[in-house]
Parts: sequence; structure tokens; C-alpha cells
Amino acid sequence: MKTDQGTILKELILIATVLLLAVSGCTRFEAYANDADPFLFYSVRLKDHSLNVVEVKGRIFGSGSHRVGLRPLSSCDGGMLEPIGFGAIGPDGDSLPVKWIDDIYVVETKGSDFTYSYDVVLTVEDRYSPEIRSMLTFLDRDRCRLLGKDIFLLPELSLAEGIIIDFDLFPEGELQTPWSTNGTRTLLPSLDDLPLMMTVSGDYRLIEEQIGGIAVRLAIAGEWSFSDREFFNVIKRIVSEEIALFGSAPHDQYLFVCDRNPIKGGNKFEYYGAHFTAGMILLLDPHIDRSDLFGSKMAIVAHEFFHSWNGGAIRSDGEDMLWFIEGVTVYFSYQVLLDAKIITRTQYGRRYESVRKRYFDNPYLGTVTIGSSGNSDLADKDMVNLLYDGGFLAAEALDNELREITSGRVGLIDVLRLLYETGSTLDEPTLVEAIEELCHRDLSAFISTMIHTPSPEILVEPPPVS
Repeated sequence: MKTDQGTILKELILIATVLLLAVSGCTRFEAYANDADPFLFYSVRLKDHSLNVVEVKGRIFGSGSHRVGLRPLSSCDGGMLEPIGFGAIGPDGDSLPVKWIDDIYVVETKGSDFTYSYDVVLTVEDRYSPEIRSMLTFLDRDRCRLLGKDIFLLPELSLAEGIIIDFDLFPEGELQTPWSTNGTRTLLPSLDDLPLMMTVSGDYRLIEEQIGGIAVRLAIAGEWSFSDREFFNVIKRIVSEEIALFGSAPHDQYLFVCDRNPIKGGNKFEYYGAHFTAGMILLLDPHIDRSDLFGSKMAIVAHEFFHSWNGGAIRSDGEDMLWFIEGVTVYFSYQVLLDAKIITRTQYGRRYESVRKRYFDNPYLGTVTIGSSGNSDLADKDMVNLLYDGGFLAAEALDNELREITSGRVGLIDVLRLLYETGSTLDEPTLVEAIEELCHRDLSAFISTMIHTPSPEILVEPPPVS
């Protein structure tokens, strides 16, 4: 039987990868060989440090298609990836025709395996500008942090599971991703994980422990007033508390990356966090004090990890539930700090009053509803605060209502746990149905009034903070 060169090469790569991972002890992934699906191999190389340029090369084996589209990733709150010098070559080294059609690179492959390559400039300017809001990729002289959506083109193909990525970035320091790695290589479970893949390399210090049956790692850079271990101990307490709330975690490995926030003051945010599947970025004020490890500022850790469930495993297709994804997460982030004894009841009370005051002082109050507020590119700080503060107060009001009508039997966390366990896609009717299943009460009018009415009266009178 005749076997073509592409099939042989594909099988050799798969076999070599599985052996490599097995020898290194990385047994998390199984072999994903499937002759019916093409296979993707990516490599990333630091090409010119002074110009912040990386070279990205992709190889697709066994597609059989005569035309393959490669789509730059973009976001409504950030800029589109702009590859430089895109080109493609066939198995014999000949250049392949490329067309730019409807914002997609279309490669005429002649039905053969092919390689494509391009350069990417890693932007390090004001990350809170509208043009690059979604880009938190970072390059410094001794380290870098890369997000998949900032560097990879997404093939418009049904690919075999298991995306191999090789990184040639910094010779010093170990490569870290939320997925299993072997040296400079990582293997993503599927193409869906590519846009939100987070990688750090270079001068990061690493701590790792098993917590509640999952691997939790901290990659931290720079000098702080606290030790790495002190900060990791706070992370451990938060992770343990949140896993206990849900009974399990969506992933078996998590990576927290801590760096100094390059933007602060004025209309910016001194602390910024971002959640990407099983990776969390924590950008902290360089002047954070050691005592702040036991203060409300650690809500950034609790908030981003809570998104593993609310906004991660519990997904929303649109922005109409952003108040729930963010507001409920803010609410529970402070509850978690309180329950984990990271903050005291007095500290919680002060934070609570600060949130209420900022909400009632918000210039958008009375004209914009909580449900229609949004964080967009974070350029409008008042709009962001309306979303987060109003969402916090709405979550508290809903939690109190649930506990009152069930005599304390059901709280908002029980609703979240049900949504998580059933794998529901979140929208307002689904939320109402979950509440009705647990409480046997229809709270659709309660939720609608609170979320879709500017300055709802239900949030005016504060409940006692015991």
C-alpha cells in the first residue's frame, strides 16, 4: 500500500511527541493520532529583542485541502493581530500563493502539507488604550509573557487534538504554561485552547504545590516587600476555599503569574487581573505593602480564580450577563477573603461601604442600568465601576433574597454550583430556572427590576453588615 510523505511525517511527529512526554513524566495527555484530521505544529522564536519581534512558524500536516484559511484573532475590546511578512511554502520548499480574503489569509496548498511563517511585534505601550485592550503580552529584557491570541493565527480546519508548540525565547528560566510542558515544548489539548493559552519564560521564580487534588503554580518576577512564599500561602488559602465552595475545579493545573503593573494613577487601575482558561495574570501595584497580603487588595487573586467557574466553566454567550459574571465574582471574592480569614469582618465592612459609596456617587447612576453597563476597554472608569459595584450589590441582594425565602437553606453559591454541575450556558432565563429548581420560586421580576432599572430601589437601603 502506498503511503504519502505527509502521513509518514505526521505519524513520526505524533510518536516522537508521545514518547518525549512519556519519558519526561508528562502523562497528562494521551496520543491524539487520528489519520482523518490534520495535525498542527507551532514554533515561536525571539527574533529581535531590541525591536520586540518574535517569529512564529506553523506547520500543518495531512490536511488534504487545496485551500486553507488562517484567521488573525481579534476582539471587540482590543486590536487585531497583525502578522508581518506572512508567507507559506510547500513540502518541496516552493512558495505557495496567498490571498487576503475577508480578513483571512487563504493559502493555496495544492493539497499538500505546508509551512507558514510571519513576525509579530510585541506591543508594550499603555495596555489600557482602546486599541490593544485585550493584549496583555509583555516583553522585557529578562522575561516575557505571551498570550495565544496575540501571536497565533487560527487555522480554519478541523484539527486533530493535541497542538504542539515549541518556544525558543529565553535560554535562562523555565518555560511555564497552565498545561504540561517538557523543556521548551508544550502540548495544548485542542485548538480551542490556542487563543487563551498563556506562556511565561525567562526570569520568573516558581513555586508549585498540590492543593485539593490540583497542581497550583506561581510564577513571580521582580522584588516585593513580601516573600514569594508569603504570597503563595495567600493564594493557597484562596484556592482551597474556592474549590471547597464548588466541590471540584474545572482544570487539574493552574498557573498564577505575578508581575508589576506598568500603568497606574489618574484614570487607570493600580491593580489589574486577567483570567485565561487555567492561567491568571496578576498585575500588582509596585508599592504594595507586605501588610496588604491580609487586606482587601487580595480580592484580585480571589476574583481571577473564581472566574475558573463563573465565566469559565459557567459560560455566557453574550454581554447581557456581564453583570452576573463580574458582579457575582466580585461579591464572592470578598466573601472568600473573609471566610479564609485573610481579612477581618471590620475590613470587609469598610470595603463594603466603599463599594456602596462609589456606586451611589457614580455619574451613570440613574441613566445606565447595571445590565447594560460594560467594561469594554476599561477606558471609562466610571462605567467599569458601575458594572462591578452595581453587580456586587445586585449579587448581595439576590443572595439575601434567596436565603430569606428558603430560611437560609439556599444561597447564591448553591445556584452557581448547580449551573457548574449541569454545564449550563448562562443567560437570564437559565438563571431564573436554576433558582426555581432550588427554591421553587420565580424570581424573574426581582432580577429584572434590579438589573434593568436605572438606580433600582432594591439596592438603596443597605442590609446590616453583621
